[in-house]
Amino acid sequence: MLRVESIQKSFDGFIAVKGADLTVEVGEIVAVIGPNGAGKTTLFKLITGHLRPDSGRILFKDENLIGLPPHQICRKGISLSFQIVNIFFRMTVFENVQVGVLSYHKRTNRLFSSARNQAVKETMAILDNVGLADKADRVSGLLSHGDQKVLEIAIALGNSPDLLWPRL
Repeated sequence: MLRVESIQKSFDGFIAVKGADLTVEVGEIVAVIGPNGAGKTTLFKLITGHLRPDSGRILFKDENLIGLPPHQICRKGISLSFQIVNIFFRMTVFENVQVGVLSYHKRTNRLFSSARNQAVKETMAILDNVGLADKADRVSGLLSHGDQKVLEIAIALGNSPDLLWPRL
């Protein structure tokens, strides 16, 4: 599903990633480990389009990702979660995920229509899949840090329906 082949990235002569290879198959969970400064974050920024590699290949479902902007890579199902949580703290868990779903369906420009009843099934399916359905009505800022990180993943899944959504 994801193949990183001989990827390399340097900054002003400093080699941050040299010849990295990574393969992730469907349903597989893979960890990238190493000490601070080993290039882990740089590798993920390369995969998600936040940085462009100097050489190598990055393929997702046999499609070349190099040169695509991060938002297009996200729509394909790959996104990067940073250490600082990036959610709408004052909105509910449901509303946070719903924003991602509506964004995917390009239904975010309806200024005078209520979003309350839009994409409810899709949003709840995502929340159910990540284990947050029972917290759908909670204000996101009141969740534990761990649940906020899970919510961040759920939001990303709202932008990538092929990963977990049932076809509704």
